[in-house]
Amino acid sequence: MEQKKVICDEVLKWDGSIEKRKGNRKNQFRFTTTSKKSLDFIQFAFSSIGYSTSTYTDTRKDRVNECYSLRISNSNGIGITKNTRVRPENTTTIEEVESEDGRMYCFEVDTGFFVVRQNGEIFVSGNSKSWTGCVWLMFMGICYPGIKSFIGRNELKDILDSVYVTFCKVARTYGFTDFKFNAVKNYILFGNTSHINFIEVKYKPSDKDYDDVGSTEYTIGWGEEIAEWHEKAATVLSTRVGRHLNKQDLNGKRRKNPIRGTVLWTCNPTHNWGKREFYDKYVNGTLEPNKAYLQCLITENPFIEKEYVEKLRKVGEKDKAIYERLFKGNWNFIDNPYQLAEQEMIEAIFDNDHVKGGRTYITADIARHGSDKAVIIAWSGWVIKEVITYDYSSIPDIVHSIKYLRNKYRVPKTRAIADADGIGGSVCDYAGIKEFKNGARPIRVGENKPNYRNLQVQCLYELAEKINEGGLYIDADLEPKVKDSIKEELTQIQSVPNKRDDNKLDCKPKSEIKQDLGRSPDYRDAIFMRVFFDLKRPTANLTVKVR
Repeated sequence: MEQKKVICDEVLKWDGSIEKRKGNRKNQFRFTTTSKKSLDFIQFAFSSIGYSTSTYTDTRKDRVNECYSLRISNSNGIGITKNTRVRPENTTTIEEVESEDGRMYCFEVDTGFFVVRQNGEIFVSGNSKSWTGCVWLMFMGICYPGIKSFIGRNELKDILDSVYVTFCKVARTYGFTDFKFNAVKNYILFGNTSHINFIEVKYKPSDKDYDDVGSTEYTIGWGEEIAEWHEKAATVLSTRVGRHLNKQDLNGKRRKNPIRGTVLWTCNPTHNWGKREFYDKYVNGTLEPNKAYLQCLITENPFIEKEYVEKLRKVGEKDKAIYERLFKGNWNFIDNPYQLAEQEMIEAIFDNDHVKGGRTYITADIARHGSDKAVIIAWSGWVIKEVITYDYSSIPDIVHSIKYLRNKYRVPKTRAIADADGIGGSVCDYAGIKEFKNGARPIRVGENKPNYRNLQVQCLYELAEKINEGGLYIDADLEPKVKDSIKEELTQIQSVPNKRDDNKLDCKPKSEIKQDLGRSPDYRDAIFMRVFFDLKRPTANLTVKVR
């Protein structure tokens, strides 16, 4: 916190300016930059020490680059901590509350540490999710000398800016001072040689298997904000706990009660692998014996102030998504303005038995990378009748499966198509079927010129429309896990803001989908190719001219 105050003082002294205001209104400080990233950091720094801030963007045509400005006022304290430079009556302090039975309680509630910027202003709310993780790792390190634990987040800077700050608060609260922070190698070293390593788990194309984070042995660990995590990172780190001083102490003496290799995962309700692996299994009664799911709503905390609960409730009146997720702990609620297919209609695709069959088709998405699947689908109209999946792409196996489905459902080669990227082109050649080229120009339908980025985007928009009108029915015999994967991937059909000047419609790129789901959306890809045949269907009778 002291470092943030120093940063803010230096910004005001060297890079800030004073905005004089009329009448009795107090002057404001202003910070201006052409870097959006710098603006975000400076706003966070000022807000976290008690200043009221707001932002705006200067987009005048005579400017070469967009210019971002931050207004800083000390008239209202909204920060995480009380700032001495803000009038006491305008700040709120967090008071320590003693329990009636003399015991110590830590509360992990679903709302998490929540920061949102609305209309250029930051609003901050928080609870003890991060506090719980810090308390656990600190006391484990104190009680068991020499153990090694980790704190993982998507980006290292988030650990330094948020989690480490909380750890220092926890240490001060309990009077623990026997530790040092190594800012070069990013770890906390206790006086008894216990370690807490800070790990960045951001996906890197050069390290797809997370070898960098999987080379160290740990006793226990904590994965924070796993909504940001790639699933494979969590899988790799889960295999690294329970391997350092869990069964014996520093002197080699066998522990009477071994330390269980445990990983604490924390997050807010969200739609990603965390929901699938914990919440969904908990609800369905299929959660593995070595896993536990704990959810505590804010209203279940007997020590929470009623005023705080009411404030969160009022925020929820303006934003239903916040209310459902953070107040009610609703994992199934989605209010993503960019999601093209309605969630309710996605859930219905396995029950839409009103959809009738018709012409038969085959669509296939061929794996281009080792982690992708090969998915082959047999269709009757807009009804999926059968799905064949391969974990790895073998050209002979895929060609054989396409031929098998063609014969079974009487599909001519002209109504079978496969992704032509990567080895898919070879499959199309050997099977004699059509090629689907994702980056091809969109297909003109009627007189209007299509306004999509490419053919793939056009098919995704059309598929979302088909789902929303209840026109897709999956009648294939599929395992529950496959059904869940399909629904997850269809929620990822999302529009993205246009960053170019051509105003073309675009969709969320596959790289970001892989980051959210922890895998490639192979089922989605095989499904959206079905749209191609509707776009290419003849709309008029052919006229034959005889000479």
